[in-house]
Amino acid sequence: MTELVVMGFSAILLLMFLGWIVSFIKNDVSVVDMLWGPACFLPGVVYAFQTGASGLRVSLVLILAGLWALRLAAFVGWRNHGKPEDRRYAEMRERNGDSWRWRALITVFLLQAVLALIVSVPLLAVATGAVSIFWLDYLAFLLVVFGLVFETVADLQMAAFQQRPKNSG
Repeated sequence: MTELVVMGFSAILLLMFLGWIVSFIKNDVSVVDMLWGPACFLPGVVYAFQTGASGLRVSLVLILAGLWALRLAAFVGWRNHGKPEDRRYAEMRERNGDSWRWRALITVFLLQAVLALIVSVPLLAVATGAVSIFWLDYLAFLLVVFGLVFETVADLQMAAFQQRPKNSG
C-alpha cells in the first residue's frame, strides 16, 4: 500500500514540477489552478494500473473522476486565458521578490501536490478494495453525475453573468 501511495504521489509531483517550469516560462503561477483536477485524478490511474484493478466499479470511478478533472481544468483554463496572473499569486510574488520562484515551488505547487494526494485517497480505496459493484455504488455514481452537471451549469451561468457589462465591477 505504501508503495502505491509513493507512486501516486510521484506522479502528482512530476505533474506539479512540470507546471512549475511552465510557470517560469509564462511568468504566471496561475497555471497551478489548471493542474488541480488532473493532480487529483492522476494517482487514481496509477493505483488502478499498478494493482491491475479492473471491472465496472473501477472503470466508472475513473471515468467520472477523469470527467471531473477535465471539466475543472478546461473551465479554469478558459477562465484564465488571456488574463494576468491571479491576484493571490501576484501579491505573493510581490511580497517574496527574487525568492518567489523557489517559494512558489514549496508554498504553491508542493502544497497542492500534498492536498491532491489526500483528495485522491478514495481512488486508492477503489483500486485496492472490492471489485464487485453494489447498490450504494450506483447511488454514488448518480450523485457524481448530478454534481458534474450542476457544476458545469453553475460555471456557464457565472460566465454569462460576468460577461454582462452591468455586472462588472
